[in-house]
Amino acid sequence: MPKFTKRALSSGETRAFLREKRLESAAASAFAFQDIASGRRYAPHSHQRHQLLYATQGTATLEVSEATFLLPPQRAAFIPAGVRHVTSMGNARAISLFFDKSLVRVATREVRVLDATPLLRELIQFATRWPATRRRADRLANAYFRSFGMLLEEWLVEAKAYRLPRGRSKLVQQAIALTVEHCAELELASLCRKLGVSERSLR
Repeated sequence: MPKFTKRALSSGETRAFLREKRLESAAASAFAFQDIASGRRYAPHSHQRHQLLYATQGTATLEVSEATFLLPPQRAAFIPAGVRHVTSMGNARAISLFFDKSLVRVATREVRVLDATPLLRELIQFATRWPATRRRADRLANAYFRSFGMLLEEWLVEAKAYRLPRGRSKLVQQAIALTVEHCAELELASLCRKLGVSERSLR
């Protein structure tokens, strides 16, 4: 398994990245963004639009205040507008679709996880032809994202709860993070050494 160097962006760097990619300033009501930054971890942030996050390869990690979500290519996460979150790319490459709140009407601020069916994957891939710089008046793009938004409203009702607990203490949060990152090879004794605690304390 290849190793990826983590690159944690500061809050300022994350804001600068969002500005550079026009993820907050785009004139279009909906658009796609392809993220190929393996190993990058974005500082806590939120968006003025809803975000649909899908890892085309690898596994992305999404963290909100109360839960952590692992997002392999079999899942996609819907992040409502205004929800503060942290995204870690790990070894992933991802596509995010952004929708004005008027295009996807949701009654909750909870992250929802969708099964990435073949239809959903193809819809997401097709949307990549319209980045943040697309024309606001593009009739085909507007019709596409409007229809996509209606489908999302229906699918989100059946969304699953693929979530990991966040942990209330710093120690438990670190244990969860290390376990997720090294789950293929990590044993309890090794985990305890990395955390600097005894097996009894961690248990």
